[in-house]
Amino acid sequence: MQDFHVTTYNDMREFNASNENLDLGNLSIPLIPKETFGLFLLIILGINLFTTVDLGPSKIEYPKEIVLGPHPDDGHYYGPLPSEYDQASVYNYEFKVKSGFFKSLEIWRAKEFSQRDFQNFILSSIPKKLRPRLKRYLPLALDVANKYQVDPFWVLAVMWTESHFNENAKSHVKARGLMQIMPGTSQYLAEILNMDFPRSRSQRVNFVLNVNTNIEMGVFYLKKLLRKFNGNYVYATVAYNMGPGWALRQIREKRPIGVRNNYLNKVTNAYNRLSKVFRQVLASRKAPYKNTFVYRFRDGAPVEKKFILFPHGLPVDVAANEDATVRDHILL
Repeated sequence: MQDFHVTTYNDMREFNASNENLDLGNLSIPLIPKETFGLFLLIILGINLFTTVDLGPSKIEYPKEIVLGPHPDDGHYYGPLPSEYDQASVYNYEFKVKSGFFKSLEIWRAKEFSQRDFQNFILSSIPKKLRPRLKRYLPLALDVANKYQVDPFWVLAVMWTESHFNENAKSHVKARGLMQIMPGTSQYLAEILNMDFPRSRSQRVNFVLNVNTNIEMGVFYLKKLLRKFNGNYVYATVAYNMGPGWALRQIREKRPIGVRNNYLNKVTNAYNRLSKVFRQVLASRKAPYKNTFVYRFRDGAPVEKKFILFPHGLPVDVAANEDATVRDHILL
């Protein structure tokens, strides 16, 4: 049987106090001073504690693009845009057009809201049975209206009147699609827009019925008519239905246009309905320029303007704004 040696407390005390090497056969273990051992133990405990403390989420890598989105007080996202984020909830529309039927409607204030919110304002304004139809085409229609800078409510009002948001709609005069584009008009617009117009008749039908093509042609045509009639929305709206040639003859012969016109009444009513919620929301919010302070120097030097900018919109030149009143601002 192998002999065992039992170390006593005295042996341990003598062992700990020794600074010499302990010889265990061929193995030599250097003894560590108790001060060094204590410091080593504190370092180990500190590292363990540091690694277990929750320092919050790790750094997220965002794209370099910085998005100046809607005002953060409205509950929207503001700042760097993660790649997986819903972009319609971050970006906004930059309409710089005046309303075709409401002079007081400030369409440019759409930039105060996300695209998603602006779309919801419109969808909430129309009958529930039509919402699923319009929802399919609304983002595209607003994008094209923003691209060509056309009153978005006017575009949608014409679309509603023409097709009730039915992409397969066809009239007795062979106008087709959401914007009811005539065959001759489609060829004319395709040439202007540098689109490849098909040669075969069957391909032309599919070409006009294509949602992207149909909406772009319709919006572009509305803008072209508005320019043709010097910004007169009544003339441009009637011309979209009756043709610009007919409208021009009425003007030359000094006959009324739009008086007791059923089509114009439908478009106007649709416009009122589509913009209803947006108008209500704007009525409950102050426009950005009402929160802008303007400082004037009265020492004879050129007038300088300093603006307090807000993240939800670009600075507004109050001095050049005809609607601005002195009581809305602080003048020094």
